[in-house]
Amino acid sequence: MYKGLFPGRDDDTTSFGLAYGKFSKELRTRDFEMALELTHMFVITPWLSVHPDLQFIVHPGGTGDTPNAFVLGMELIINL
Repeated sequence: MYKGLFPGRDDDTTSFGLAYGKFSKELRTRDFEMALELTHMFVITPWLSVHPDLQFIVHPGGTGDTPNAFVLGMELIINL
């Protein structure tokens, strides 16, 4: 996590994450799955934030049957 990546946006937070999972050897048709995630939380006001999210999934399901995938998401946070 990094706070204040962009000039003048001191309350914003940028994050990068990586998750790796290895399947049990007993599941012989599966080996691993990995996810990389990049997010940025834009703090608009003390009660409103916008949080876009980009993920890249490598080897979904661990079988190779499904191609790698990009996932784009968005979260709107309202604190009342």
